[in-house]
Amino acid sequence: MFKRKSINILILIFSILMVLGGKLGHAQLPGSKHVLLIYDTRVELDALDDKVFILSNLLGHFNVDLEIRQETEVLGDELDSYDYVFILSNEGAFSNLELLAQLPHLKNTVCWLGVGLASYNQYIKLPMSFHGISYDYTKIFYNNGDAIVNQSGYHYGEIVEYIALPIIKVDNEQVGIYCTVSDGLKTNPYVIRYQNFWYISNFQIWGDLFYTVADVLYSVFSEMPASTNKVFIRIEDVHPFRNQRKLRAIADFLHEENIPFMVALIPAFTNPQRNYTSHLAEVPGFVETIHYMVDKGASIVMHGYTHAGYGEVSGEGFEFWDGINNQPIQDVNEFEYIHHRIYQGLKTCVENGIYPLAFEPPHYAISITGIKQVSKYFSTFCGQLQSSNVKFSTVTFPYELKHTPYFEYVVPENLGYIHDNYRIAVQEIIDRYHNLEKVRGFTAGMFYHPNIKLKYLKELVGFFQQQEIEFFDLSAQSNWVKCEEISIYSDNGSVTAKYRQIEQQKSVVEVFFSYVNVFLLTGLTFVLTILIILFLRSRQLRRIRFSKGREDDA
Repeated sequence: MFKRKSINILILIFSILMVLGGKLGHAQLPGSKHVLLIYDTRVELDALDDKVFILSNLLGHFNVDLEIRQETEVLGDELDSYDYVFILSNEGAFSNLELLAQLPHLKNTVCWLGVGLASYNQYIKLPMSFHGISYDYTKIFYNNGDAIVNQSGYHYGEIVEYIALPIIKVDNEQVGIYCTVSDGLKTNPYVIRYQNFWYISNFQIWGDLFYTVADVLYSVFSEMPASTNKVFIRIEDVHPFRNQRKLRAIADFLHEENIPFMVALIPAFTNPQRNYTSHLAEVPGFVETIHYMVDKGASIVMHGYTHAGYGEVSGEGFEFWDGINNQPIQDVNEFEYIHHRIYQGLKTCVENGIYPLAFEPPHYAISITGIKQVSKYFSTFCGQLQSSNVKFSTVTFPYELKHTPYFEYVVPENLGYIHDNYRIAVQEIIDRYHNLEKVRGFTAGMFYHPNIKLKYLKELVGFFQQQEIEFFDLSAQSNWVKCEEISIYSDNGSVTAKYRQIEQQKSVVEVFFSYVNVFLLTGLTFVLTILIILFLRSRQLRRIRFSKGREDDA
């Protein structure tokens, strides 16, 4: 007895530890870097893009456990508890002087991005001086994370807009200069390191300066990039009225080239002129065509429910954004609206054996609060991220992002698509690819509409095959989708799904015969029960008669 109780207690303790261990593991990733992101304001003056949102996602490439706080909420004496402290200064409007005075005493890594350091260097005490602002820089020199010697380095990229950059003079040979900018005559430091302190003089969210920051973060985190770069191909706006013969031809070509690909699926097509929405199962052969594409290597990305929401035809409308007024969706409860359309789209898919693994909002347009909502249903986001809650504006990341405050996993699209000017479009994608090569460990992505001639896709595939790059397979990643009774998982190419309604779904005839079977089984059970009772009663009566006969004989 004592031994059995001891075993039960041990099992109970082990179960509790497993539950607690699961919760703790969810709270902080194994081996993650504890990072604090401090900011003064979320946007620059006269700008609308949320740079805190952009930087926090960018840091997600580096397995970080991230906290985000405004500078007024931070106590200087708590900074030592973090592995890394990032300071994003959009306005240079810091009132927490205790925080700034603490920075020179930290042993952990500090990275300041943005304006204002000239005003606060009396607290931080870096061996450099500031001599005004210049807007004339046009070229970037950067050496893949290594310090530049004697202000030289290879030509990395261009600055195509007027950007305010401080003129800096370094006063100590121990200061490492990792990136410079030039106006054609003179150079100026852009990325600087002094001991444990990194300084990036302006945090831009587009162009080559953004790619520079993305790459230099490998050095900030002392991390090596992935040895293999990746590229994905996504077949865009696949709805029930697409040419199925063309869809199958695309799938055949990519399968023959051994290239996995994505299909951005619109489960329902709406046409306001007809005032009717056609779901994918209503068009003969379409479901079979999607299954055919999956068999040839496609992973499904849910591209909204109807890709329309304000009276437009599917494939043209925004659905999760008011594209007419360029603002977040109005006059509805955003939470309920998104939930309803996500659920209807997933339900339409899984009822037909189609299992999306990621989400892509139409035109990438959805508010930041909407992104948070979608992340409750999809672990994986494919495309560009909208970077503003005020206007439509997106950011293109150069590599995959994981465990950000907004999504578990982001697969970036950054090459564009083949538009109507085919020849120019193909060259634009090739040029963007070469520009992306500046960032180590990059993941590239492009999309292609199936109404475009297949030869242009073939041309780009041929180009990618000549590069040292791996074709990205979404189904090989760990993805999950959860919404009400629907759940979908993928890992290492295996996709599983659960949906209890369709697991029990039967035709009318099946339901009728199931009731008949239940009735017959119930009736048979009742008859057998009566027969058994009669049999037992008969035996009992025989025993009584036999006993009574013996008594009479006696």
